[in-house]
Amino acid sequence: MPKISPTEAKPGMILASPIRRAKDGLVLLQENIQLNPLFIQKIRTLNLESIWVQNYQNVDNEDTLQSIKSETRIYADSILRTTFHQLKDNQNIETERIRDLVNKILDYILGDSYVVINIHKINSYDNYTFSHSVHVCVLSLLIGSFMDLGRNDLEILGIGALLHDIGKIFIDFQLLNKPGKLNAHEYEQMKIHTQTGYETLKKRARMSFLIPHMALQHHEREDGSGYPRSLTSKRIHPFAKIIAVADVFDAMTSARVYQKPVSPSAAIQEICEDTPLKYNQDVVCSLKQIITPYSRGSVLVLSNRQTVEVLSISRYQCLIRVIAGLNEGEIYNLFQKPEISVVRMVC
Repeated sequence: MPKISPTEAKPGMILASPIRRAKDGLVLLQENIQLNPLFIQKIRTLNLESIWVQNYQNVDNEDTLQSIKSETRIYADSILRTTFHQLKDNQNIETERIRDLVNKILDYILGDSYVVINIHKINSYDNYTFSHSVHVCVLSLLIGSFMDLGRNDLEILGIGALLHDIGKIFIDFQLLNKPGKLNAHEYEQMKIHTQTGYETLKKRARMSFLIPHMALQHHEREDGSGYPRSLTSKRIHPFAKIIAVADVFDAMTSARVYQKPVSPSAAIQEICEDTPLKYNQDVVCSLKQIITPYSRGSVLVLSNRQTVEVLSISRYQCLIRVIAGLNEGEIYNLFQKPEISVVRMVC
C-alpha cells in the first residue's frame, strides 16, 4: 500500500484510505475510489503532504475501455439479431434481454464519469444495421447522462435508442443499401419505417409506452420540417430529441455504400448550423461535450503555429505535447487555452 505525494497521483490509481478535510475531518473521497483528473485536481488543492493508494499497475485505459466496448458490442449484436428475427417472425420481443443489454452499457457509462466516445474507434464496427443501433444507444445514454437524467429515465432512453430503427427490418434490403440518392417514391417508402417501428413496438414489446414514440419521433425536427407528423418542438418528446441528434451524428460519421463518412468535427459543425432550427440546443451542447474528434497519438496543427501530439483526451482535458514550433517539448491542456484552435489534423 504505497504512500505518495499528491503530485504523484495518476488517473486510474485507487485510494487505499479516505481523503478528509483537515479542519473537521469530513470525508471528501472514500477509499476504493478510482482517481480521475478532477479528483486529482481537488486533492492537490487540499495541501496534503501525502495520500495512500493501493498497489498500482499502469494499465492502458484506452485499450481497456476499447476491450469493454468490444465485448458489449458482440453481446449487443447477438441480442439485436435475435430481436429483429423475432419481430420478422411475428414473435414478441424478449424485453428482459434488451433491458439487460442497456443496463450493461449504462453501468459502463455511469461507472466512469471520465468516459468519452472516440468516434474513430467505435465506428470500426462492421454491420451498419446493428452498429448504428448500438452507437445511437451509447451516444444517447452519454448525452442523457450529461444532461443529468436519472437511472430509470436513462434505461427507457437507452431501450428506445437501441430500437429506434426497428421499422427498417420491414424495408427492402436493396432500398436500404441503394448506392445513390433515393428518388421521391423511394424516400416516401423509407419514411414509413418510423410509423412501422411505432406500431411494431406497441404490439410486440411489453415496455414503457414512451419507447414506441421514440421510434415514431426520431426524425421529427424542432421547426416542424421532420416526419412522419411534422411535429414542432413542444410536441416532440425530449428523449426523441436526444435520439434525433445521436442518430444524425452517427449517420454522418459512418461509412455507407452511398456516402463517405465525414469527420466528427465536421458533423458537429453541420449539426450546430441546424441548431436550434432543427435540433435541440441543450442536446447538441451535450453532444459536443462527450465527443472527442481526436485520439491519443493524433498530430494537430494549432492556430498559434505549434504542431502538437495528443497525449490523452477526455471530456475534461486534451493533454498535448508541442513537437514543433515555439516551446517545443511543452505539455499543456488544450481545453484550458480557448484562444487557441485546431487548424487541421495531420494524422
